[in-house]
Amino acid sequence: DFLPTFATLAGAEIPENLELDGADVSPLLAGESFEREKPLLWLYFRAINNAKVSMRVGDRKVLAGFADLGKFPNVDRSNEAEVLDAELADFEVYDLALDPTESAPLDPTESPLPDQLRSRFNELRADFHIWPVPNPR
Repeated sequence: DFLPTFATLAGAEIPENLELDGADVSPLLAGESFEREKPLLWLYFRAINNAKVSMRVGDRKVLAGFADLGKFPNVDRSNEAEVLDAELADFEVYDLALDPTESAPLDPTESPLPDQLRSRFNELRADFHIWPVPNPR
């Protein structure tokens, strides 16, 4: 969100052919409302227990684990295929406006969020790439 917001604040135009994954949140700095067009998505490969993926849409949050995918320090060439083939499982849905501590999960079968998370994760998976690790000398 930094680049589009700072560009707006500086009066700079972002090239139309530059695809950004962030949003301009400058209305919030002016005390105005802001509604995100694309949901926020996080991948936690170093989660406390096992790898997780999470998505927030408005006040709702969905969290899922990866079926048969353990914990590892990072995604690299040695485990890339395992990550790309992993399926999402064990969904949890929360209404953060009513439950900010995420202590009362909603029934995931009664929410569209698990399917939306699967779809968004599959889109990201199609564009997945590994950044090279610098070789320290």
